[in-house]
Amino acid sequence: MPTHKKHHFVPRFYFDRWKGSDQKITYYSWLNDQLHISRVSPKYATVEEGLYSLANVSEEKTQSIEKEFLAKRVDETGARVMRKLLHNSTSNLSQEDRVDWTRFLVSLRVRTPEMVRSIREDGSKIFRTALNERPSEYLDVRNAADPKTLEKWVEKNFGSLIDNAGMIHFPAFVEMEKPISVISNMFWEIIDFSYSSVELITCDRPCLLKGSLDDQNTVLVLPISPRRAFFATHTKELMERLKNEPVSLLARALNDNMVHSAVKYVYARDDSMALFVKKRLRK
Repeated sequence: MPTHKKHHFVPRFYFDRWKGSDQKITYYSWLNDQLHISRVSPKYATVEEGLYSLANVSEEKTQSIEKEFLAKRVDETGARVMRKLLHNSTSNLSQEDRVDWTRFLVSLRVRTPEMVRSIREDGSKIFRTALNERPSEYLDVRNAADPKTLEKWVEKNFGSLIDNAGMIHFPAFVEMEKPISVISNMFWEIIDFSYSSVELITCDRPCLLKGSLDDQNTVLVLPISPRRAFFATHTKELMERLKNEPVSLLARALNDNMVHSAVKYVYARDDSMALFVKKRLRK
């Protein structure tokens, strides 16, 4: 039975179209001042032990964010919509599909290790600050044997509340109303790169947002296979300009952005992009 302790910040299904006959994908990383190229199963890509785990709670609750929210609410529905996008245009999506896909896109930007660490740390700090805001109220009801501050009392009796103050709100960050509403109502297209001279690559931070959500020139992009990518824009005119770009030129521009977005790893179907990646991944 899976334990769900190894948490994927880019889910395994996302990489399916980049897999070869060995069921692995090629990864590029910059290691010891040189480009390292190898093959890896998506099972072991973009994974971190206990990334979304709750601390000091029952075993059943420890993995609840991964098992109940990300696996079921985000990834299962995201994978369903992605299958549709790989075989059809965005015009066939229902409103429910659009919200489910948007939730998945937002999750890719929220569930990264650096974002999760920030949510954990900031949540605990904010909660501790709140516990110390009105010390007199605690002192009025404090017994002689109780800790001197409400913060220490909560630490002693309900320590998990402080430890998990940030993570219990993690689902809310993924399902924030504004990003869900804005992105689900943008113009969506799947651009076909079948005739591009180069395949699309991806990375460990694959959902690109070029600009702010409020900027009319913003472009949101997610490669979904070596030959297809999802695009969202605020205006039909901008989308038409993207669709009319020479497909190989657009592919190279997207690949360039993917490499620069990567924190550690760039992923591809094979090693044919080695020189391209090497010039851009050098740290």
